[in-house]
This record gives sequence, structure tokens and C-alpha cells, in this order.
Amino acid sequence: MKNIFLLSLLSMAVMMGCVDDISGQPDQEKPDAEAPAASGTSLNLSMRYMVSSGEGGIESYTPISWPEEASVSVNGVCFTKTAKTFADTTLSQFVCEEEMASPYYVTSPYAENSSIQSPKVNIQTMQILAQDIPVQSFLPFCGYSEKNTIVLRHLAGGFSLPLKSAGGTSVITKVVLSTGDTKIAGEFEVDCVNATMTPCEDATSQITFMIPNGEIVTPEQEAVLDLYLP
Repeated sequence: MKNIFLLSLLSMAVMMGCVDDISGQPDQEKPDAEAPAASGTSLNLSMRYMVSSGEGGIESYTPISWPEEASVSVNGVCFTKTAKTFADTTLSQFVCEEEMASPYYVTSPYAENSSIQSPKVNIQTMQILAQDIPVQSFLPFCGYSEKNTIVLRHLAGGFSLPLKSAGGTSVITKVVLSTGDTKIAGEFEVDCVNATMTPCEDATSQITFMIPNGEIVTPEQEAVLDLYLP
């Protein structure tokens, strides 16, 4: 039996971060790494997610690896991931054919309407929760730097959502989150320097999460979904 849960979230904690630079050292590259692009612009990007702010304000981060096929927006131009590898597996090379000068305003995933004057991201209104789909495929990230190696920081906060059946055994294949007037999906304008974003006119207050394999729940056995919202 399939249940559809409509959940109204009145308030959510949003975890925001600033943008840090890291220095990429040539000796970190593997010997068989692909040669850098002969022309155009090349950037080395990594991203990480803040999991906690510990005692004394010390932040804890989880690095995230890029999916095989990824693209980001840099100053409004699409950069695509190459096959170049690093000892640091969270670091990937992104290139475009255009010669571009710093500073670099980076948003991920790539959004067609993004520009250097108005960086943007699009948060999908329907997201698939499956182990073989990288979380960064739909999570928004941003970065800013005058260097060609940039750490992107998350623009979404994570939380755990427990699900339990009111009676009998249920198989949950869809979860609909609605937040009233708070916009959580669609197009957002991004402040890459301060790692904040503002909803655009077409932003919506609802996201549908699809669960292809289903989550089995009973009154005694609950399922927990790890979700991320701006």
C-alpha cells in the first residue's frame, strides 16, 4: 500500500557558510592525470557540507565527491568536469573554452539564467532519493575566489525526517514537503561572497521527494529520511 505524506514545516534551521580558498599543489596530482586544457579557463573545485558547529564555534565538515558528469556556472558561463584526477578525491577540474579573468563567482548546479551580475541556482521541485544518485546532483553550492582552486560551500541545511505508519504496514514511495510562505525550490539568486541566496519570482514552497525502492513503515518501525532544504 502506498501512502503520500503531506508535511508542513513551519520553521527550519538553515546552515550557511562562508567561502574558503585552498591551495592546490601540483605534486598532489597523479602521474597519469589528464593534461590541463591548452586554452580557455581551468578551475579546480571541491565542495563540502558543514555537519556541525562544535564547542567553541569550531565547524565540522564532510567533503563531498563530484559525480562523474557535473557542470557549474562560473561568472554565468558553463564549466564542465574533466577526467583529471587528484590525490584529494573531492577535488575536480572544471574547464570552459572561454578565457576568463578572476574573480570567479561559482554556483552549482549549473543554471542557464546565471550571470556574473546575478549568479543563480535552480533547486529541483522533484528530487529522487536513491543511493545511486549523488546528493550534490540537486543540492545548491556556491563559491567565490580570485584563485583557480576554490572550495564551494553549501546553501542548504540538512535534517532528519522520521516517518511512521498510523496503522498496519505501509510502503512510502513519495513524500511531499510544503512550507507555506517559505520558498524552498525553483530559482534563487546567490550572493557567492556571503554564501546566501534569495528566492526569485518563480520559486515555490513545495518539494516532492520520490523514493523508488520505497520505505516500509509500521506503527512500531519507522523510517528516517535525510533531507536538505535552503
